[in-house]
Amino acid sequence: MNPKKNILIIDSDSDRLLKTCKLFVAQGYRVWPADSCELAVVSIGVKAPDLILIDVKPEMDGFDFCKLIKGQDEFANIPVVFLSFTKQLCFKMEALTQGEVNFVPKNFNCNELFGMVKKQINAYTIQK
Repeated sequence: MNPKKNILIIDSDSDRLLKTCKLFVAQGYRVWPADSCELAVVSIGVKAPDLILIDVKPEMDGFDFCKLIKGQDEFANIPVVFLSFTKQLCFKMEALTQGEVNFVPKNFNCNELFGMVKKQINAYTIQK
């Protein structure tokens, strides 16, 4: 039996955070919800997740959070997937400049998102 993989999910909208967590729990993942980047920093310091799924909003400092973890050797290889409802190209471009990250618009197909997450986690697990 494969051990459950851990996903840190960051979203300041509590309803969306709960829905996203439920989606991933139903797929067999263990999720750590965080409603702020500050809480996420504490969570990642306790135990590094296998993947970070983070909402992109102007009022959240998700890009700064990503720069922080990518700048630390012990967290630099953790896959990051940015989610966004915005169609603004500037957010996508900023996300993609963060290093080894992916960007998914929030009107995503769940199967595609789960496939990307699984692929990213598998690649990260091999690197460990």
